[in-house]
Amino acid sequence: LNGTANKIEGLRGVTADMTVTSASSTAVTVDELMDTQDKVVDKYQSNSFWIMNRATRNAIRKLKDREGQYLLNRDLTARWGYTLLGKDVYCSDAMDTIGAGKTVAFYGDYSGLAVKTSEDISMQILNERYAEEHMTGVLAFVEMDAKVADTQKISKLVITGSASL
Repeated sequence: LNGTANKIEGLRGVTADMTVTSASSTAVTVDELMDTQDKVVDKYQSNSFWIMNRATRNAIRKLKDREGQYLLNRDLTARWGYTLLGKDVYCSDAMDTIGAGKTVAFYGDYSGLAVKTSEDISMQILNERYAEEHMTGVLAFVEMDAKVADTQKISKLVITGSASL
């Protein structure tokens, strides 16, 4: 998802014009979520969904609209059990939690992410190496790349401030 410098770019390629930066370094607002969703062109909205960390989802679960209704809804018909502004919410531990300079949510139609696999995944089962621990090891290799190919399809929400090291 987040990509790695000089390796798989992943969603790092989301452009500045498709980025919403929060006003706070510790929270997100309903308006910022709406702005993030609205960055994606209307014709790509039908296949769009949210990706965020479980802790971010939990913070968003507590947000309410002016009528006191929760913004994030438990929805048993949704692919991953929740909807936010009418779209499914997928949680990944690979996403950052809320913190200064962190990307906390992606939204969009992920067919805009081009993924190239140069060779098939090769795997080797390592039975002997871990036998004394009653375990089996698996060694796997894959050569691949991923990059944002259609910049109109994916947006992101970034927390204001610089990341601390």
